Amino acid sequence: MESKELIFAKSIAKWSGIIVIGFLFVLSNRVSALNTELFIGVDERTNITSGVYAGLPNPNEGRLTFLFAHPNETDPSTSHYHSIGAYSYSGPADNPLINLTNTNNRIPETFSGQPALPLLPGSGVHTGHLVSQQVPGLEYSNLQMQSTQSLNGFGAGTVEDFLFHSSDDRWSGALDNVLVGLKLIGITNGLQVADELGNTILSSPNDIYTLGAGNSLSFTPTFFTLGNALSGVYSASFGLVDLNGGALDSGIFHIDFQVSPVPEPTTVLMLLIGLIGIAASRRGKFLVSFNRSALN
Repeated sequence: MESKELIFAKSIAKWSGIIVIGFLFVLSNRVSALNTELFIGVDERTNITSGVYAGLPNPNEGRLTFLFAHPNETDPSTSHYHSIGAYSYSGPADNPLINLTNTNNRIPETFSGQPALPLLPGSGVHTGHLVSQQVPGLEYSNLQMQSTQSLNGFGAGTVEDFLFHSSDDRWSGALDNVLVGLKLIGITNGLQVADELGNTILSSPNDIYTLGAGNSLSFTPTFFTLGNALSGVYSASFGLVDLNGGALDSGIFHIDFQVSPVPEPTTVLMLLIGLIGIAASRRGKFLVSFNRSALN
């Protein structure tokens, strides 16, 4: 007789497959250019250039910065990054407070309206777990982290080149002698992080995992829970540090995941209808290249 855990996993797999097919159908037209969505660079902007705090020193200057790429193959010149959880100002311009994060500090980005990333049944070393997985067409689900320098050297006019030089080369500087570490700030009970071999890492707040040399780092974490984890949103909070002490620490950013109960077929249908609406809305926002200066 199959265990309750196995039945649960099979049910999750069945309905997750249906949901994924719906995502693929809805998002097949999404404009995209890169195999990586998440980048790490150092902010080289000296002063704030727009908005309430224009002219003030950039509180994120010289800091490692976690970036989400918004490429656009249709109009490559509009390709740009959003800084996720960078240092920022708040309060009156003549006496502002410096914050350890900004208002756009989550993956998926809050303004997108996209739900937390799904945790789906794993295999291999993650058999019996619900794990983060890249879902084709689902924005934010590719958790590979690379240096901004991985975009350096592409031909003029390409998406990669426009992205690399976006925001007046704010994040295009070399990360020479930088050794990037991913520091755990906090994590929901029951959520765990694994390296690319399946080894559990970052078990306690303030633990640091070495991602690699600043100019060449490439790392894909896997987030997971037990297969019978309670439904709900699970989050992890991080910062970036230079283990060689040159670049300043980044601000704080969060990555959100969802463990979903096994839905009834009618619930799946309603969910897909909702996803279609969200995706249509998000695609419209993307094509006009959402680019608020507060997010850059």
